[in-house]
Amino acid sequence: RGWSKHQFPQPCRCRDPVSPIQFPAFRYVNEGQPSETDGDDIVEHVEVDWFYTTENIVFVYSIFDDSVGGTGLYARVWNAALSAPVTNEIVVAPAQPGVFNIFPDVAIVDSDQSFLVTWTRRTGTTDTTVLLNRYDVLTSSALLTNPLSVDGGLTEVVANRNSLSRVAATRNGNAVVVWQTGEAIANTPNVKILGRLYTSASTGGPASGAGGMI
Repeated sequence: RGWSKHQFPQPCRCRDPVSPIQFPAFRYVNEGQPSETDGDDIVEHVEVDWFYTTENIVFVYSIFDDSVGGTGLYARVWNAALSAPVTNEIVVAPAQPGVFNIFPDVAIVDSDQSFLVTWTRRTGTTDTTVLLNRYDVLTSSALLTNPLSVDGGLTEVVANRNSLSRVAATRNGNAVVVWQTGEAIANTPNVKILGRLYTSASTGGPASGAGGMI
């Protein structure tokens, strides 16, 4: 049977203005790290972002640990070519029995080489809350001792029904987190999307300078 040219990938005729990496480049992001999976563990979610100035790449990933019965959340930073890790694995939230740290999202803060991670923590079968913390690439450590409860202290939320958060940040570290509160109930409008703003200082970073969102 003959094949037409339309059945094969055609070469791109566009010009890539920046091409520092010879593709395909790949790495096992968590190779040799504590979270490296065995046959009984499951990688549940992966998110990624790229620093503008250094072009380092930050990966955030959740892994269900079968031996523990819970899901841990981890981060690791690699260089732009994926040829060497910049950090060892950072434990955002450890795997604990009956606790599931899932649905992560990440946003870089270029001014101080830190990054923000938000995620959903589920306990039991249904209770969910949204958390936020910030991590320093140079020290591979969290900037807050305890993560912030994004849905905490708000009267608009449905208690224990908060999940699916996303985060975005300015280059100076001010951030916004959006998430879902409530749960789907037939013929009942019970799901809302909420947003919450954070200054750079509130997430453990330096006070934001000119050009910040807040």
